[in-house]
Amino acid sequence: MFLNYGFKDLEYKEWKSVGKQDAVKYICYISTHCEYIILDKPYKTSNCAGIRKVIVDGGNETAITDTIPSYFARRPL
Repeated sequence: MFLNYGFKDLEYKEWKSVGKQDAVKYICYISTHCEYIILDKPYKTSNCAGIRKVIVDGGNETAITDTIPSYFARRPL
């Protein structure tokens, strides 16, 4: 992708990240995803209530494992 614009030494790296969140923070997090943004209000409310209940009943903590992709390239001198 970058090579088309004169960049060289393209390199791809990934990092893993694990974060723990309570039910409220997790609902806020998933509310930023397109699958939840497009849900109609009654479905979104009941879906989030169900997810919140599962997390609270399980100790009010959930872990999110993210993969952070990054591309690096060099600009020729």
